[in-house]
Amino acid sequence: MIYGNINNLGNKKAYNALILELLERLKSGEWDNFKNGKYEIKGNDIFIIISNYETSQEEEKKPEVHRKYIDIQYIFEGVELIKVATDIGNCDIYSQYNEENDIMFYTHARNESSLVMNKGDFAVFYPQDIHKPGCSYLEKSKIRKAVIKISMDI
Repeated sequence: MIYGNINNLGNKKAYNALILELLERLKSGEWDNFKNGKYEIKGNDIFIIISNYETSQEEEKKPEVHRKYIDIQYIFEGVELIKVATDIGNCDIYSQYNEENDIMFYTHARNESSLVMNKGDFAVFYPQDIHKPGCSYLEKSKIRKAVIKISMDI
C-alpha cells in the first residue's frame, strides 16, 4: 500500500512509473469535472471510475480485496475513513471471490489500521491489501472520488 497527498508526491523515484504517471494526471485536474461513470484509459487494462456517495458507519461495511487489479483511490472532495490490513490468509470470507467484478469480501479484517482520506489524498492498494472504504470519520461526509484500476497483467 502507498498513501500520500497529490500535492506532495515526495521523491518521485519511489513510485512505479505507471502509478506516478496516473498520479500526475490526477494532479493535473484532467478528471476533476468528469461525471459519475467508468472511463477507459487503456481499455480494460487501465480505467477510472468516478463516483459520488455518502460515507456510512464502519460496521455497515465489509473489508474487500482484489486479485486482478491495483486500486488508486483518490479523494476529490470530502473526508473518508478507509480501514486497511495486510491479507495473510487468516480472515473469514463473507462472499467468495467474484472473478467478473474482481472482488472478494471478508467478514472482518484482523489488525486493521485507519487512513483518514481528505481532499487530495490518495491510496494505492495492491492485491495483498485488504481495504474497507466508504467509512465515516467523525460524521457522515459527501464524497467525490476516483478509483483508477490497473491490471496486474500489464
